[in-house]
Amino acid sequence: TFDDFRYAYGSVSSRAWGSVKGLSLIPFADFLNHDGTSQSVVLTDENRQISEVVADRNYIPGDEVLIRYGKFPNSVLLLDFGFTVPFNIYDEVWIQFDI
Repeated sequence: TFDDFRYAYGSVSSRAWGSVKGLSLIPFADFLNHDGTSQSVVLTDENRQISEVVADRNYIPGDEVLIRYGKFPNSVLLLDFGFTVPFNIYDEVWIQFDI
């Protein structure tokens, strides 16, 4: 049904990671939340067919692991991931006027 399609599309589009070959679902990577200042990232090696999270610091048990989904303005975060962040340094505004 169309509702099933919408559910599947939403699940994949909000959880998938892009790569050269397209989108992939990486188990447990969708548990990681976004922090625009984090240097932790998900890296994909197409030749070895692996994806891994590279952390920007040491974590202790119980810490929340945060990664940066990308350098995205709030418009992209809202459309693709369903949230925004306050004071997003990647926000931009286009102003057009006639001279």
